[in-house]
Amino acid sequence: MHRLLKTQLRRLRIDPEQGPQSPEQWTALLGRIGSAYEEADQDRYTLERSLDVSSREMHELYDALRASSESQLAAERDRLKAVIASVGDGLCLLDPDHQVLLANPESLRLLAAEELDLLGRNFPEFVGIDCSEGLLHMTVPDSGPYRADDAVFQRKDNTTLPVSFVVNPVSSEGERPGSVVVFRDTTAQRQHEQALRNARDSAEKANQAKSEFLSRMSHELRTPMNSILGFAQLLELDDESPLSEDQRDSLDHILRGGRHLLDLINEVLDLARIESGRLEVSMEAVAPGPLLEECLDLIRPLANKRSIELGALPPALQSFSVRGDYTRLKQVFINLLSNAVKYNRQGGRVEVLAAKGGDGRRRIGIADTGPGLSEAQIQAIFEPFGRLARNEEVEGTGIGLTITRRLMDLMGGTIEVESHEGEGSVFWLELDQERPQSALEQEGRAEELAAVPEHQETVLYIEDNPANLQLVKIILRRRPGIFLISAERAEEGVEMAKAHNPRLILMDINLPGMDGFGALAAIREMDAFAHTPIVAVSANAMPREIQRAEEAGFDRYLTKPLDVNLFLATVDEMLLTGAGVD
Repeated sequence: MHRLLKTQLRRLRIDPEQGPQSPEQWTALLGRIGSAYEEADQDRYTLERSLDVSSREMHELYDALRASSESQLAAERDRLKAVIASVGDGLCLLDPDHQVLLANPESLRLLAAEELDLLGRNFPEFVGIDCSEGLLHMTVPDSGPYRADDAVFQRKDNTTLPVSFVVNPVSSEGERPGSVVVFRDTTAQRQHEQALRNARDSAEKANQAKSEFLSRMSHELRTPMNSILGFAQLLELDDESPLSEDQRDSLDHILRGGRHLLDLINEVLDLARIESGRLEVSMEAVAPGPLLEECLDLIRPLANKRSIELGALPPALQSFSVRGDYTRLKQVFINLLSNAVKYNRQGGRVEVLAAKGGDGRRRIGIADTGPGLSEAQIQAIFEPFGRLARNEEVEGTGIGLTITRRLMDLMGGTIEVESHEGEGSVFWLELDQERPQSALEQEGRAEELAAVPEHQETVLYIEDNPANLQLVKIILRRRPGIFLISAERAEEGVEMAKAHNPRLILMDINLPGMDGFGALAAIREMDAFAHTPIVAVSANAMPREIQRAEEAGFDRYLTKPLDVNLFLATVDEMLLTGAGVD
């Protein structure tokens, strides 16, 4: 008998071993069994109904979730399409075999294609082979982005398109990588770059033309000035036939006018060289005290003429040096001092000031008691041709301060002005402080060797201009120990050097036929002249011409118009140098 049946029998107080013994017991048992079945049926019905409701709810929930997900996915897809469509560059999504899966409108426009033309096509084949290297790069494991900035794509209409493009890998774990290609039309950029190259080439040609013009003008302007100033200096130095007072006064006018014209020529050429980047500076330690003393001495005659008092230099200027180009710093000082005198009031005063600047720099000021400057004048004062004078009484080109500022820039310094109308002006220079030069170095700048050989020395001068040759002949009469020989052509000069073995050779650069550089090379090839001093005497005053001459092997380079005293000092020094060479 089943255990559950036994349990029910016991509840009815019936012995399970004997079973029901009376009709009542059987009725009670069967009633209990029927009730049990009814309860079981009810429980089953309840369970089935619950399962049915739960299943419906789950289906409804699933359908709702699915609809929501599909809606969100569609919205995200629409947003992604909108983003891709709004990208200003061409964008294509490729599968691992480089087939186009997606192309944005800009890519279709750039490639002159319809969407059906591009979808499913092999992208490298469609645009040509220029980007295939980048796409193949994507097949390498762990490869990064590939970029090309100078590619050319083939378009659907058989035209070409210059582009830059980037290929980025797109992959899921365990799958072969696809890629995204982003490309941009570089036509305008390349046209701009070409325009820049053309502009640069044009600027270089213009600069070259300007340099050639400056070199030619320097030579053409200086050549006649050499005769004017050279012979005028000889007349001034002629003690054997002294000039009358009227003649000396006229000569002074010639010298002043000639030197002023030379200064104007130099200023214009300097500005042009600076603007074309041709002017170089040689930086060194410069003691401003001795240099300013020299500049004040040069300015003093002009100051005396206008009764301008030149104040004593402050002691502080003797205690330090600045870093700069000696010659160019002297040019700056002279320009500022001469302006302070020229634009001062009659009987005014000019002073030099000294002060400490920031970051270990030194300040030097040139102060005057002139009419001062307005704000408008201060704003325009360093512009080319911005004349300080309110009238035309003051001579000048109007570019002196422009050159001064450019020179200060080249030397790593600054210049500024403090001024008020009616109160005078102060021009402040600021330069890096440098260790002072020794007294010997300073003296070496101020003095030239002036020894004259006791015995007669042969000097060869190769010059095709008769006036220049005559000038040098007259100058060298002041050196009785010199025997001058000359040649008009370089080829003739080389032969004369062989025949006469000169102790010193002076040579023009611009000669008919072989030029001075060719003559120098021909003479240096001869063992006898390996160490003979050879000095260039030329009207070419451009720094690059001077540098070229020095690099070629000239011992010195003298520019025309000649400074008679400097010329004689150079000849003396070169003869002493050559005297030690046999």
